[in-house]
Amino acid sequence: MIEEMTDITVFAPTNKAFEELTAFATANNVELTDAVLSAVLSLHLGQGVFFSTDIIAAGSADVISGLQGLGLTASIVDGGVRI
Repeated sequence: MIEEMTDITVFAPTNKAFEELTAFATANNVELTDAVLSAVLSLHLGQGVFFSTDIIAAGSADVISGLQGLGLTASIVDGGVRI
């Protein structure tokens, strides 16, 4: 799927996000298989090229089209960009 795309941006989850995912999976008896992690990470792909410096300079970003057709909204939090 990703091999067919051009101009994508990966919005990498933070270590804290992975810690929370692991805690959620443990609490809900969900196995974090490669397929599950792949699905989660695919939600962090935006169609187009986006730079955090541009989003910060603009104060926000319009809804970014995600790989799975979902809209991703960028906002400025503590001087950084949060999707």
